[in-house]
Amino acid sequence: MEGRLAMKLRRIDSNRVSNVDLAELPALRKRTDGFLWLDVPEWSDDAEVILANEFQFHPMAIAKSKNRNHVARVHVYPDHVFIVVHAPEIGVGGHVHYLELDQFVGEHFLVTLHGPISPKVSLEAALRETEAVAARMESDRLRPTSPFGLSYAIVSSIARRESQMVAEIAREVGLMEQRVMAEADEDPQKFLSQLFAARHELLTIKTMAQQGSESIGARSSWPDLRHPKGWN
Repeated sequence: MEGRLAMKLRRIDSNRVSNVDLAELPALRKRTDGFLWLDVPEWSDDAEVILANEFQFHPMAIAKSKNRNHVARVHVYPDHVFIVVHAPEIGVGGHVHYLELDQFVGEHFLVTLHGPISPKVSLEAALRETEAVAARMESDRLRPTSPFGLSYAIVSSIARRESQMVAEIAREVGLMEQRVMAEADEDPQKFLSQLFAARHELLTIKTMAQQGSESIGARSSWPDLRHPKGWN
């Protein structure tokens, strides 16, 4: 298997969440009780074969999942929806990395695919939201009833992370204001750099959240796929 981490396949039904061997995918795809979640940490030739041959996703969607998407998007196909969302990760000097998460959502499956991932970002950071949702499911604190419900849980986790980051940056800005009011004796150039870095972080996270909200918010044009309860 290519890549640093193997793909993870889970089966979710009304009773439990099960980790299953990837070799069982063809047989499990034929079942209609419950649904599957395939998480792909990194792009690989093996992943491409599964997306194309086993799930038969649209070639254009597969190509977009292989390459970096700079904006959030939703593409609707007859039997699945392709979604691109981004999560922020603050790096050195106020740089905000875009952690891309692509999702293929159908009636009986969710496929999540991470990346491309910058060499400056750890794989652990890229998998933060999906691993957190998986942990909640395995501890029985979360039990989505459909692939769309699971997708919603992951996107909600990203939104909560964005909210926490904004709160942290706002706190830093408040501390900067206190330093100004106290007329602290410090390097003005360094202070301005910190101020502009905070501004850049806030604007980037705002843009990222707004694009994701606008894309996913336009659900009225999506196919039914028997998922109305999945978003509750």
